[in-house]
Amino acid sequence: MDLHTTKSLLRKHGFRPKKRLGQHFLVDSAAAQKIIAAAGVSSDDTVLEIGPGLGALTEGLLCRAGSVIAVELDNHLCAILTAELGAHPQLTVVNEDFLNVNIPRLAQKATGGGLKIVGNLPYQITGPAVRIILDNLQLIRLAVITVQREVADRILARPGGKTFGILSVAAQYYSQPQVVLSLAKGAFYPQPQIASTVLMLTPRSKPPVSLADEEKFFTVVKALFGHRRKTAGNALRIHPSLRLSQGDTDELSRRTGIDLRRRAETMSLHDLARISNAIWEIQHAAGQN
Repeated sequence: MDLHTTKSLLRKHGFRPKKRLGQHFLVDSAAAQKIIAAAGVSSDDTVLEIGPGLGALTEGLLCRAGSVIAVELDNHLCAILTAELGAHPQLTVVNEDFLNVNIPRLAQKATGGGLKIVGNLPYQITGPAVRIILDNLQLIRLAVITVQREVADRILARPGGKTFGILSVAAQYYSQPQVVLSLAKGAFYPQPQIASTVLMLTPRSKPPVSLADEEKFFTVVKALFGHRRKTAGNALRIHPSLRLSQGDTDELSRRTGIDLRRRAETMSLHDLARISNAIWEIQHAAGQN
């Protein structure tokens, strides 16, 4: 769907994009085809499309997928999608906030190739939406999502920089994220203030690190990055659910060989896993787990 077609549809249906909902419609038809191709959609797949808008991706997905569930918060846009694409029997338009969608239920109903997620994440829910996708990635074959450039940078970040944080760790623990393509502001109408990146999140068949306890790992990650200006030792000691003493962190440093005067952003997933596993061992031995 190009800019001319987008503007014609908006006039036809008397619709004005709502800034408060972060509505920016994809008008680069070549980019749309690349996004659909990256998802590798086939007739065996059920596609959950997030934020279909005017249907720039929807129509192409309908030509390939067994079924498309288009989740759109704006009821006016739902009406436009139904009017323009409702003749396709494999299309289901759901007027709901993606943050409230029951992904496990949809994954259970997906047939053949399973559930894939494709979509342009609305700017105001990008962070929570990415976290929901990551939390349910074991139920999803893959996700191809368009996000703000700065969010993509955080997902892809490596240790040593300020962009490396909780989102980086979670995304790289659960998936293998990679860039599909970059989108300039002009790829959307109306133009957003920030450029975008299309990412593909492919679920890992097994985690990149071995953990004694996954919940403990993410508690440690949140403790460290929640106080990223502090040294790792101090951040761990002040976190209420870890209950570590000075003696515990001294023992932790001895067991792992990691200097806890370092800050969280300098630590790799393997460093974080070693710290988490050692904390689990120390607390398990003390009967605290």
